[in-house]
Amino acid sequence: MHFYTLDQIQATHRSEVGDTAFHLAQTLQQGYPVLPGIVITASVLNDFLEHIDWLEPLFADLPNSTLHIEVEDPRQLQAIARTIRQSIETNPFTITHWIDEVLHLAQSWSSNQVVLKPSLSLSPEVGYFLPDASTESLIDAKISPLTDLGLREGVRHLWSDLFSAKSLFYWQRLGISLQHIQLAILVQPIATPDLSGDFYLNDQSLDIRAIWGVDQAIATGEVCPDWYRVDLATGQILDQKVGQKFYRCAVHLPDAAPEAIAPIPAIQPGLDLVAIDPSEQRAAVLSPPNLLALVDLARTIAQQGPRPIRVNWLLSSLLPNPSVWISHITPQNRPYNPSATAPPTPPLAHQSSTSPETLWGIGVAQGQISGQVWVANERDTVLPTLPPDSILVATVFMPTWLPQLHHIAGIVTEQGGITSHGAIVAREVGIPAVVGVLNATQHLHTGDRITVDGDRGGIYRGSHAPLPPLETSSNHELASPSPDRSAVATVSPHRIQLWANLNRWSTLPQLDTLPIDGIGLVRSEIALMELIEQRHPLDWIAQNQSHQIQARLVEQLQRLAKAMAPRPIFYRSLDMRSHEYQLLRGSPSLMPEVNPILGMHGTLSYTLNPAWFQLELAAIRQVQQMGYTNLNLLLPFVRTVEEFQFCYQWVVRAGLTQVQAFQIWIMAEVPSVVWLLPDYVKAGVQGIAIGTNDLTQLLLAIDREHPGLSSRLDTRHPAVLRAIAQLVSTAKQLQIPCSICGQIPLQDANLLQTFIQWGISAISVEPHTARQMHNLLLNAERSLSNQPQR
Repeated sequence: MHFYTLDQIQATHRSEVGDTAFHLAQTLQQGYPVLPGIVITASVLNDFLEHIDWLEPLFADLPNSTLHIEVEDPRQLQAIARTIRQSIETNPFTITHWIDEVLHLAQSWSSNQVVLKPSLSLSPEVGYFLPDASTESLIDAKISPLTDLGLREGVRHLWSDLFSAKSLFYWQRLGISLQHIQLAILVQPIATPDLSGDFYLNDQSLDIRAIWGVDQAIATGEVCPDWYRVDLATGQILDQKVGQKFYRCAVHLPDAAPEAIAPIPAIQPGLDLVAIDPSEQRAAVLSPPNLLALVDLARTIAQQGPRPIRVNWLLSSLLPNPSVWISHITPQNRPYNPSATAPPTPPLAHQSSTSPETLWGIGVAQGQISGQVWVANERDTVLPTLPPDSILVATVFMPTWLPQLHHIAGIVTEQGGITSHGAIVAREVGIPAVVGVLNATQHLHTGDRITVDGDRGGIYRGSHAPLPPLETSSNHELASPSPDRSAVATVSPHRIQLWANLNRWSTLPQLDTLPIDGIGLVRSEIALMELIEQRHPLDWIAQNQSHQIQARLVEQLQRLAKAMAPRPIFYRSLDMRSHEYQLLRGSPSLMPEVNPILGMHGTLSYTLNPAWFQLELAAIRQVQQMGYTNLNLLLPFVRTVEEFQFCYQWVVRAGLTQVQAFQIWIMAEVPSVVWLLPDYVKAGVQGIAIGTNDLTQLLLAIDREHPGLSSRLDTRHPAVLRAIAQLVSTAKQLQIPCSICGQIPLQDANLLQTFIQWGISAISVEPHTARQMHNLLLNAERSLSNQPQR
C-alpha cells in the first residue's frame, strides 16, 4: 500500500506509516479532533531507491543495505551524503499514482498549501520503537503548494534529508542500519491559524503554551509564548505568565496582498514573521472559553492515554467546529538505549508535584551525568563546598564560579548560549552542560536527582544509563596521546598554523600535549578568575596590592611562555564587561548597564582608567626580561583607531617594543575594523585575530547569550562570511598575519578549505577540538594540494 488516510491506519501499519502518523491516527480513532492527513508510506521511498541506477556500487540495494559509514571522517561522511542526496533529487519517480490520489483526497481540505511531516519508525525486527523526541529534529517539515510539482519537490526534500550527513551520523552512532529505518510522509493541510501552541501532560500537572499564528515560532524561539500551569485533578490554574509577543508566525502566501507591516522570513521556508501591533504584544492569547476548552481536552486525554505526552494544538476560524484541533501528538518516552535498561527513577527529596519529567534546552558541552541538583543564586560570588556529584542549576553561570568548576559534575542554566564563558570552559573541562532551559530554577530544587544530557539538551528526572553519544569528539581529548605532527610540515604550500585558546592556567600541562603551533588566545577574563580571589581587579589596585596580583600574573605567564617556547602566545588583555564583574568584592559602584556588550569594556575602558592595563603590560615586560620572547599582546574589542593609538603609547612606555619579536595585534570583532584595517595598520597594528562570535552577533544584531536566539546566530551567514573575506583579503594586501578565533572552521570542511584559499594565517580553537581540527586541516590541505594549480 502506498498511502493511507489517518482513519484507515491500523496497529499493524506502524512501521509503514511511522510513529508520528501512527500516534495521530490512534488519537483520531479514539474520537479526538485531529487535523486530517494522508500518509505516503515508507514503501514508496524504498521502491524509489531500489530503482535508482547507482553509478557507485557501494549504494546498490540501498534500502536493504548494511552500509557502514566512517563517521569519524567528516569528508567521507559529507561525500556519501552528497552522492545519495543528488541521486534522490535528480532521478524520476518510479511510482506516481499516489500523487493523483493525494491531490484528489486533499480537495476537501479547502487549503492551497500542505505541510509534509517526516514520520519515522524502525523495522519490526529491531524490536523497539524510537521516541519521537529523539528523532523529530533530524528532518525538517516542508511547506508546499498542493500541486503535482509541489508534492514531488516536497517529498524529494524530506527523502533527501534522511540521508543528510547529520542524519547518517545519528543513525550510525546509534548502531542502527539504514535497512531498518522507515520514512513515511504525513501530508496535512496548513493555513495560518488564529492561535496555536502545545500542552504537556505529566502525572499531576498540565503545562499549556499559546501564541498567535503558527506554533513553529515556539520551537525556534522566535516568539515568547503565554504559559499556564494547571492542576490536572481539579482543572485549577496554578500559575500563568503572559509573554511579550513581538511577532506572529504566518504561512507565506506568495500571491496574497501585502501585510500592513511587511513580514520578514522566518527560519523555516514557507513561514513569515509578521510584526504585532505594540498595543497587543502584552495581551493574553487565550480567552477564558478557549483556555477552558484546552484544559477539558487535556484532562480527557489524560484519563485515557499514557503520560507524559505532548500535544500540539491550534484554533482556526478557517476550520469547522470543534474549536480546538490536534495537529501533532508525541508520547514523551525516555530515549531507548539498546545496550542497557535504565534503572527506575528514584523519588526526589524535594520534587515539586507539578514539575515536568523532562526539560529541554541547548546542549553546549557534550556528555551525560547524573547527580544531585544545587540551585545557585547568581548574586553569590562564591559557591559553597558542594558534593562531588553536584549539578549546578542557575539562572546564568557567573564567571566568578569558574575557579570552582572542577567541583561541579554538570551545569544547567536558564540563560546563556553556546559561546558563553560557562559553556566554553565546560567544554574544555568535559562537564556536560545545557543552557536555555526555561524556568529551570523553578522546576528543579536543591536535592533533586537528575541526569544532564549535554548531547541532546535534555534534563531527565532521576539517574539513567548513558545514551549513545551524538558528537564525534571525545570528552577526554586532552588526556589522549599526542599524534605525530611530522606530516604536517610537508603537506602543501597552503600550510597554516593551528593554535589553541587558553581559558584556565590549570590546563597548561594538557595543552602542551596537543598538536598545536602556539596559543592564539589567552582569555584573560576567564583565566584571571583563578588568581583574583573573588575580588574585582581594580580592588587590588585600590588596596595598594598591585605588586601581589602582578606577581601572580607574571608567574602564570612565565610558565606559559616556558611551556610553549618558541611557539607564539597571544595574551588578550582584560575585557572587563560590567555584568561579569559587578558582583566581585570591591567592585566599583556603577549603575548596571542595560546592554553590556555595547557598554564600557574593551580598549574603550582603558582610556577612562588604564590602571589594570598598565599592570598587565608591566607583567608582560617582566616575562620578557626573564628571557622569553614569544609573548605577544592582543587588544580586545577595539572600536576606533584612536583607542588603539592610546594603547600603543602605553605599550611603548612599558618597553614591550624593545623586544624585536614582540607583536601587538587587535581582535577584529567590531564591524568597523572591516573598513578601517588599513588605518589600524598605519597606526601600528601588526596582525588581527578575527573574533567570529562577537563579529557575528554585532553584524546580525543578535545577542549571543540569548538562548531563544541561538538558532539565528549563524556564523556562516553571508554577511559574516563576506566580512571575514574582506578582512583576510585586506590583511594579505597589507602583508600582516590574520587568524580566526572561534568554532566556525569546525562546522564545515568546505568552508575550512575556503579560508585556506583566501589566505588565512592561523586558526585558534578550543583545546578539546584541537585534535579534530588538526585532522581537518591535514585533509583540507591535502585536498587543496591535489587540485590543479591556476
